[in-house]
Amino acid sequence: MAGPGMPQATDFSRTKRESRGRLGRWIILLDSWPMCPAVELYYDSGVRSGRDVAKALCLGARGVGIGRPYYWAAACGGEEGIVQLVQQLTAELKLCMQQLGVSQLRQLNPRLLAWDRLQSNL
Repeated sequence: MAGPGMPQATDFSRTKRESRGRLGRWIILLDSWPMCPAVELYYDSGVRSGRDVAKALCLGARGVGIGRPYYWAAACGGEEGIVQLVQQLTAELKLCMQQLGVSQLRQLNPRLLAWDRLQSNL
């Protein structure tokens, strides 16, 4: 729910296109969230793996969209392709969480990403 002076939704897709390379989309997410911590973030750009889902959740996203992989799965395998995609993303996310040492989604946080090292490589 938006508060006074706070938009219902903000589209950062234009900012993503203007960002510096592949890490830009993650920087935008991390930089945007502290401005309005009460706002729910949903990440929908470039998610291709369970690892991408984990990164978005670590950076404060409440959920992620999987549009392009969903369409690829549907085009190649129909309903079964979509089921396989969701199973694959789930398995990758679980593996990533195990590697990070967490067992619940709510335990994902920015400290798990070694963010300082990522930013210094920009």
